[in-house]
Amino acid sequence: MNRDACLAALEAYRTSVERIAGCLAAVEPSVFAGAARVLLDDLEFLVQVDLDARTTVAGAERMSDIEAALFVPTLKTLQCAAAATLAGRASTQWLPALATMDATLRDATSQARAWGAESA
Repeated sequence: MNRDACLAALEAYRTSVERIAGCLAAVEPSVFAGAARVLLDDLEFLVQVDLDARTTVAGAERMSDIEAALFVPTLKTLQCAAAATLAGRASTQWLPALATMDATLRDATSQARAWGAESA
């Protein structure tokens, strides 16, 4: 994965987090709580797939520097946050965790952009 692919993946994850938060910020969040739950489950699954692809011997050997130093640690943080969000909390209590996930992704995106500047 090069820097551009990393940036695209981080933005896609950020869009997912924003969609979940958007469901919960709706006028009637209880109506959209089910959709938010499905979106969070999907996010958790996609993060797990990305992590699994990088934990095999072949996946670890193919990993670029940006994946090893930035992308994988960010995914692990998201995985923990998603699991904690789902752990017995009402969906109305997810917004702080989603804000933390968004901040994590914003920070990782900034670092990925700087990564490209350092290489140039």
